[in-house]
Amino acid sequence: MRMRERYPKVTLRISEGLTNTIISGLIAKKIDLGLIPAEPMAKALSSTPLLTEPMFLIGPGKFDNGKAGSARAAVTLRKLARYPLLLPSRGNVLREQIETLAKRSGIRLDIREDVDSSAVIKHLVVSGLGYTIQCYSFVHEEVERGRLFVQPLRIPGLSRQWSLAQLRGQPQSFASTTTANVMLEIADDLSRRKDWATPAHS
Repeated sequence: MRMRERYPKVTLRISEGLTNTIISGLIAKKIDLGLIPAEPMAKALSSTPLLTEPMFLIGPGKFDNGKAGSARAAVTLRKLARYPLLLPSRGNVLREQIETLAKRSGIRLDIREDVDSSAVIKHLVVSGLGYTIQCYSFVHEEVERGRLFVQPLRIPGLSRQWSLAQLRGQPQSFASTTTANVMLEIADDLSRRKDWATPAHS
């Protein structure tokens, strides 16, 4: 909306993909800007930190008291091992982060399926086939509708750091520069709010 209002002549091409796909697109010069949930490891890229989001356990429906997103005791890594999880395949930033933390603690997680689609993971969780780990902004609409619930996690070191990445040394067009500036502005606006990252009643 901001881009259309301020720069109506700029046309955006928006693509969604896993982190590795976005990074590959940046390196191949097929993508100008990449919004990724981590610092890129590739030396060819530079990045600007945007936001840090807490992660939640995501489950089907509402809590027992019938209130979507109601507060409950935070889930520790040891308790997380009791839940059948649906997560992206190995190589995904979130999956690697979770498995690394579990391995350090000597905990074996119950990962039922590898699912490399955000939309499919949400559908499977809504259907009651398992749980997943994600940030609140990923599921806030489903939570408000009572289709999913979020439960806080008490796992030190588990969070999502969003970064704006681009190819190092690559000249940026006016369209790319203005888009990056608007994204930074939006991130700053969101960082001043709490409701986008955490349910108001949690």
